[in-house]
Amino acid sequence: MPFTRAAALRLGAGAAFAFAARPASAQALTPLRLAAAADDDITPILYGQSSGIFKSAGLDVQLQALGSGSATAAAVAAGAIDIGKSSLTALISAHARGIPFEIIAPASMYTDAWPVAGFIVGRDSLITGPRDLNGKTVSASSLKDLISLATQAWIDQGGGDSKTVHFIEIPASAVGAALAQKRIDGATVITPGLAEAIDSGAARLIGRSFSAIAKHFMIAGWFTTSDYIAKHGDIVHRFVGAFRRAAAYTDSHRTETVALLAGYSHIAPETIRRMARSTAGTVVDPKDIQPVIDAALKYKIIDKPFPAHELIATLPAGT
Repeated sequence: MPFTRAAALRLGAGAAFAFAARPASAQALTPLRLAAAADDDITPILYGQSSGIFKSAGLDVQLQALGSGSATAAAVAAGAIDIGKSSLTALISAHARGIPFEIIAPASMYTDAWPVAGFIVGRDSLITGPRDLNGKTVSASSLKDLISLATQAWIDQGGGDSKTVHFIEIPASAVGAALAQKRIDGATVITPGLAEAIDSGAARLIGRSFSAIAKHFMIAGWFTTSDYIAKHGDIVHRFVGAFRRAAAYTDSHRTETVALLAGYSHIAPETIRRMARSTAGTVVDPKDIQPVIDAALKYKIIDKPFPAHELIATLPAGT
């Protein structure tokens, strides 16, 4: 959904809740509305809810499942949601258009040693690498998202020419069927879709396309508006502190969180156990964001460069 700065500010001013920050020990919990796609990287939120970590911070966290980062961005801009999760490319693009979103916590990190994404082709495909994709058709959830960005970079770094490749939009959930029907020749897929496609026997992995952006970077982040932070800094402070505690647990207790994620996302527990689980991390670091900004500039998602720190919220002391 396209936004302008004026539209985002107008929507936010018209619909945002003004929550009062209250100590958890004395008064009722403060409602906090979150939105995100039902992917593995919401596990810290689910654990924070079930374990009481958010309640101990005085927060009644209400999580709404939305299907895309653009839908989440629209909800946050309109004030219908307080804090959302989105891929970095959507936040980078919004920042370039003057929309006042700021990242307050990491949602998922990519590391080459623990890859949660990769490029797949059909089980019987003759494609073995980037060079074989010249003139072929590949898919992405959006034509200017992180998946398409990584795929372009991987093709070019591997000796192919991404300018000859035809990109079409297909939801991640439909990639397996599109491969089987020969409507596409391949796609970059993120877990759990990656694990599900490979486990089904319909696809095989031929490359770690996300590694073409960097060996380590932030995939997605939790964000809100500058206005919300200014008005509700204490709530943001409490959310980030509680999120860090929850993420520290879920990043180191994969087995214990299988049932939690399966129950919410309806992903098969067996798939969750086998797949590379998302790592949230606890700190928003500019060096984990800048490689994505640089790639977005190279592939014309944005027109001008900017330093990563402009995307990162300045939070209250002690956060």
